[in-house]
Amino acid sequence: MMLTVLALLGISILVGCGELYSSESISAIVIDATTGLPIPEVNVVAYWGVTGGLEGGSYEGNINTVEATTDHSGAFVFPSWGPKWSGGTVRRRNPILILFKRGYAVRVASNNDQRMGQWSKRFWELSATMRSDWNNAKIELKAIDTTGAAYVEDLDFLSNRLKSIGESTKGPCDWEKLTRTIVSLEKEYRILKRLGMTKPGSNSVYEHLISNDSAVARQCSTSPIDLLRGAE
Repeated sequence: MMLTVLALLGISILVGCGELYSSESISAIVIDATTGLPIPEVNVVAYWGVTGGLEGGSYEGNINTVEATTDHSGAFVFPSWGPKWSGGTVRRRNPILILFKRGYAVRVASNNDQRMGQWSKRFWELSATMRSDWNNAKIELKAIDTTGAAYVEDLDFLSNRLKSIGESTKGPCDWEKLTRTIVSLEKEYRILKRLGMTKPGSNSVYEHLISNDSAVARQCSTSPIDLLRGAE
């Protein structure tokens, strides 16, 4: 472990930019905003986005991407990780959580830091240690009409966000880490299609990956058809 940390530290020094990042674990409980009761089987995605580019503000991918599902008590846990090196910047609004379950509006929960500064290590630390404002918190989800236009907008928003997370410049194969959420979302799209509620020309992140199976498989060494259909 120490050899790995020293190697990563050496890389950051040689490159002359970038940072080592770690994250504390995240545990929370998801509840119904009206009843206060815990919600099981909620899909929860967490990602730590990296920005870069000439002006340092362009989203380039993620230093880490994970997913979990709440248990019968509405709880989920993401373990701690790191250190990992990134040549870009991780802003203090990270990590960003996305929560999704049928019957509820999609929720995005990020850190409440308006300064938009970056995570940076203190002088005695080897890496910048990140933490979530939602750790040990109760996260509320609001019920939504699954036959309404707002729900369709929600699913389209989630699908586009998952495409962005899963096929970013620096993480073109991160979709492999989101299979449960992608499959759960696809089940909702199929229901809406049977009801004639989807927008003309729109396709889910599942359909997008399946239709580009050969190209994605060449890049990621994993077939979306095999992985996603196998997860259904």
